[in-house]
Amino acid sequence: MSKLHLKINSKIRFILSVNWYKTLYINFKKLPFKEALKLPVIVFGRLKITSLEGNFIFKTPVQFGLVGLGQKYEIFTKSKGTAELHLLGDLEFHGRVQLGIDFKLFVHRQAKVMFGNINSFATDTRIIAYKKIQFGNFVQFGSECQIIDTNFHYIKNTDTNEVYERESDIVVGNYNFIGARSTLSGKTVTPDYCMVASHSLCNKNYCKFGSHIIIGGIPAKLLKEHVTRDWHTEEKELETYLTLTF
Repeated sequence: MSKLHLKINSKIRFILSVNWYKTLYINFKKLPFKEALKLPVIVFGRLKITSLEGNFIFKTPVQFGLVGLGQKYEIFTKSKGTAELHLLGDLEFHGRVQLGIDFKLFVHRQAKVMFGNINSFATDTRIIAYKKIQFGNFVQFGSECQIIDTNFHYIKNTDTNEVYERESDIVVGNYNFIGARSTLSGKTVTPDYCMVASHSLCNKNYCKFGSHIIIGGIPAKLLKEHVTRDWHTEEKELETYLTLTF
């Protein structure tokens, strides 16, 4: 098959994979007309939208396909059709972001989720924001991760009657990789060049350990120093692989 035929087939597959109704609905409902025409938000497959009262805010030049919702960029591509978006607060984008198949994204009123450039969230990721969640540049999450900045219920000290905070910020540094089935809860802060082992629970500030580290466990602790994913080799590949073109 010629390169031309391969290119045409690729375009056809892309066109058929997009949920054009939800794509047009989100862009033209939430963005100024001139920005909406560029279709910066692309929806793939089934997506249940329970609220769109909040805002899509772009802090980067708007262009086609900056945000992929339900994007099939992983090895496995079969979806259960359970992706869901509930937006009452703000989604702020500083570059390209891909949320994989069957993602769940809930942003409460007055809450904010800030995405960096080249952020990817694999299958069954759940992001729940009641206050603020911030991701740096080049951040990747494995499948079935949870990023939740609230305990949902107030907890009280029975001796002092002190009521503890229910919501706390989450800040993920630049060049972070979070292994599959990990949970980031409120008060989590990771440094730049940090890796989190799979099945871990992060719940505090880990910057005291410096950069180029691996943390992991329940709760997560320092596992190894002076180690990093080879981001220098992978940067261009990630930019190409996670960029949507039409």
